[in-house]
Amino acid sequence: MDAPDKPKYTQEDYEYGNAGPDPQTTRYFKKILSSFFTGIFWMLFMSTLGLFFGFAIVDGPWRWYNIAFYFVFALSLAWLVRYYWKKWKD
Repeated sequence: MDAPDKPKYTQEDYEYGNAGPDPQTTRYFKKILSSFFTGIFWMLFMSTLGLFFGFAIVDGPWRWYNIAFYFVFALSLAWLVRYYWKKWKD
């Protein structure tokens, strides 16, 4: 049985390609997938609210729900950009 503090793979494993995917590459792909699916979820959510429920469509004068929708849209877009900025900063 291996000691708990022993690394799973040695440097030789990495040099000869026996260690599986590189941890740095794995983290990078997780960043890509996380960013992609967060953006897709945000777009689906805002499209559903705006188009399906009609909050983004202004027929005649602006109503309170149109203003609230666009306020939430701008606020959530700012949050999404901030999330991407922090995610990709390092």
